[in-house]
Amino acid sequence: MTDPGPAASSTAFAWGDTHLQQGWRGIVLGAALLIDKLDEDLRRLHKITFEEYVALVVLSESPDGMCAGNLAVGKAVHPSRLTRLVTHMQLAGWISRDSHAGRGTDAWVRITPKGRALVERAAPDHVASIHANVIDLVHRDDFLAVARLFSHVTDALVARHPELDVRGGLTTAG
Repeated sequence: MTDPGPAASSTAFAWGDTHLQQGWRGIVLGAALLIDKLDEDLRRLHKITFEEYVALVVLSESPDGMCAGNLAVGKAVHPSRLTRLVTHMQLAGWISRDSHAGRGTDAWVRITPKGRALVERAAPDHVASIHANVIDLVHRDDFLAVARLFSHVTDALVARHPELDVRGGLTTAG
């Protein structure tokens, strides 16, 4: 008989029970499918990706702009795609970019009026997609419970790494 190795023998122990493991897998799969659907809707309706939309929303909440690298903080934009994304958004006229003395080597980026207008046009459809694909599918109390759960997770992770906090004026769900 061959030894299944530490990964196989420790799976049950690590999870405690299969319900926790199935629940976690459901969260991961559901989140991935949801992001894909939100991306699909934004592309179809507004010719913008979910990643571009999130980056523009973050910039819209930063009136003075920010270092481009901060868009990768908190995973608003995947770090490996940051330069390409910033260049694309600048060429589209959604953001302005300049090197800002005293702010390191990072480019300083700001949302432009064209970028702000895009966010304002896309926001109602984006919120409608969130409702159709999440909020309207579950009981309000269940949705708020999940929101509280992820607020606690976010608070704990941000407490360990404050530089990851990109919530702006948003606070945890009570």
